[in-house]
Amino acid sequence: MADIALALLIHNDQLLLFKREKKKGDKFAELFGFPGGHVEEKENTKEAAIRETWEETCVMMKKPTFVNKYKFEDNTIYLYAEEIDSIKGVKLNHEHTDFKLFSPDELKNPEVIPTCKFMYKEYLNKTGK
Repeated sequence: MADIALALLIHNDQLLLFKREKKKGDKFAELFGFPGGHVEEKENTKEAAIRETWEETCVMMKKPTFVNKYKFEDNTIYLYAEEIDSIKGVKLNHEHTDFKLFSPDELKNPEVIPTCKFMYKEYLNKTGK
């Protein structure tokens, strides 16, 4: 069982999603989703969301908001969200092959990890947007 922190990044009412690399055994390989990863020892979930987002995208989260905690298979996923001003500095690391802004209506696109739409709706409900 692992703790995983994810980041929902919003720019101009669109979601910034990242295409996962092709990797054997990854059921979400080559799909767009939120950046994030495992929470390391001596790190809380918010710190992990900030670190993983920086490592994977070069986006520095300043004031991430906790959205919710989810159980998925043997993992506990902690979702944080932040609205960002610009995507000019976005860079990809080895875990992703592309990034793209998606409107909320485009979240049903088969290229997007299905849970992204559900998680985004929870963010909207929590923030009253």
